[in-house]
Amino acid sequence: MNRLHIGLRAVISLLACVSILVVAKAKDPEPKPFFRQDLRRFGFPITANGQVIANYTDVNFLSDQLILVSVNSRVFGPVEKSNSDQPASKLLLFDLSQNTLTNRVEMPIEKYGDSVRATHGGNFVLLNESSIHLCSRDLHCGLTIAATGPLFISPRGTRLVVGGNGQTEQRLLNADSLEQLDHFTWGQAEVVPGDNGVF
Repeated sequence: MNRLHIGLRAVISLLACVSILVVAKAKDPEPKPFFRQDLRRFGFPITANGQVIANYTDVNFLSDQLILVSVNSRVFGPVEKSNSDQPASKLLLFDLSQNTLTNRVEMPIEKYGDSVRATHGGNFVLLNESSIHLCSRDLHCGLTIAATGPLFISPRGTRLVVGGNGQTEQRLLNADSLEQLDHFTWGQAEVVPGDNGVF
C-alpha cells in the first residue's frame, strides 16, 4: 500500500512538472527581429511588369555590428548578355548598434550569387566584369586584379578562389594582398578554399 501511494505521488509529480513545462513553453514570446529594413527604397526588386527579375542580393557581416547589404539585381529583356555587372548595384552599410544606415555607394557588381563576400577585419571583396576588388568597411575599394567568377572565400576569410566560369583557370589568392598562391587548370574538380588548404 505504501509503495502504491509513493508510486502515485511520483506519477502526479511528474505530470505536474510536464504541465508546468508545457505552460511555460506556451508562454514563450515569438522571437522578434531587432533590426529590420525595407530594401525596396534602395531598389530591391519586387515587380518588373511581366519581365523576369534575377536577384543576386547578398548580406555579409563585416563585424558583430556592421552589416553590408549589396542590392544586386537585373531585369531580363528579350535579348541579354549572360554575364553582366550592369545596372550598377547599391552597397549599403548598416550599423546594428545605432540601427542606422551609415554609408552607401553604387558600384558595378557581377550579376551572380556571392559576388560580394566578407573576408576578415571588416574588409570584403567584390567581383565585377573586369576584376576583383579589395574593399574596406568605409566602402572604399582600392586594390584590384583582373579576375573572373565565381568567387569563394575560406571560413576565416584569409584566402579566396576566383575563376572557373568560361573554362578559365581557378586561382587561389591571399585575401589581404590578392597575391596569387596557386592556380588550377579548368577541368579539374572545383576548388574550394580553406584557411590552410584547398578542397
